[in-house]
Amino acid sequence: MKCISSISWLGDRKIVFVFGCLELGGAERQGFLLARHLKEVLGLRVKVLGLDGEPGRLAQMCQEASIPWHAMRLGRQRTRREWIGSLIRFTIQVRRERPALLIPYTKNANILSGLAWRLVGARGSIWNQADEGLGMGREPINRLAVAMTPSFISNSSGGSTFLQQCYGVPAAMIDVIHNGVSLAPSVAGRQEWRARCGVPEEAFAACMVANISRFKDHVTLLKAWQKLPALLPEEHPPVLVLAGRFDGPEKELFRLAEDLGISERVRFLGAVSDVSGLLGAVDLFVYSSKSEGLPNAVVEAMTSGLPVAGSDIPGIREAVGTRGAEFLAPVGDADALAGVMARLIRDPVLCREYGEGLRDRAAEEFALPVMLARTLRYLDLYSGANHNMRTVR
Repeated sequence: MKCISSISWLGDRKIVFVFGCLELGGAERQGFLLARHLKEVLGLRVKVLGLDGEPGRLAQMCQEASIPWHAMRLGRQRTRREWIGSLIRFTIQVRRERPALLIPYTKNANILSGLAWRLVGARGSIWNQADEGLGMGREPINRLAVAMTPSFISNSSGGSTFLQQCYGVPAAMIDVIHNGVSLAPSVAGRQEWRARCGVPEEAFAACMVANISRFKDHVTLLKAWQKLPALLPEEHPPVLVLAGRFDGPEKELFRLAEDLGISERVRFLGAVSDVSGLLGAVDLFVYSSKSEGLPNAVVEAMTSGLPVAGSDIPGIREAVGTRGAEFLAPVGDADALAGVMARLIRDPVLCREYGEGLRDRAAEEFALPVMLARTLRYLDLYSGANHNMRTVR
């Protein structure tokens, strides 16, 4: 296979990053970090496109980094007619950008880019599988897009397995490149954050950082939190802090907390920009989810030296490693999750040693420079002649 020793094959053309929207989630953050690096360090031309929705935090971050962006507002893609209309509008818009390469993130961005990259004059499109197939089935449009996509990256082994098993993508066409995390300096300290959340200094505090959407499993976490007091000494009741953009189900969670009688022990913060500060103010990180690739929030907590409890799904297990697997509970099992959290809360020494081990693992496997280096090697080996990627492990 032909080997390109640099990214000079791009010439003066752009790398176009495509996202489902211009709000900020884990996949969007990874794409932004890569786009910023390509622009600021390598001097490449990049542009960010959002398929739908109003400009959000991602657009603001692009603005601050002087990265051009555009909100396309394609609308929904559910019926064949809607997909065709979106594909036509997507092709017209992206062709104007004269892209050398498309790098999409999230489901619909991957699908449209896979279908359109030849039509827009690009040399290829890199499918980014950021979960274990959430919302993806074997519908004809999905299978066609996968079949037409020349290159695949997954941020986890689970995502790679999904592509192989569901769509028959050869393992040799998929590279697993873990997410890279770099925490910004905290804005507020521990005491300020605890005061802001109404958490007494002597109380044990746990948090989950995840947008409150149907893709997570806050319900199981709340049910587990209701069970905790029976498993702990009757001193200061622990407090649960939930941070993340409200994406729809929050009212149901508010009602559930009230019905469970735990409203006084749960804080709903909404979106938080100072994640580093919040992580520094709590004692345990918990992540209850039904399906993930490699969740950034878990790796950020690991980077902060926090012990992690959560759902026993491949993406989280891959993040925390062998040592952390014992602190994971089956999906939807509130009793097991409560037991795991109680074990950690009761044992400060275990919490500290486990958190330190996770910090070391994060530095070795999930540091931002590691992700950027692996991705750049991947791009360096891109072959425009046959639209494929060489494995770079």
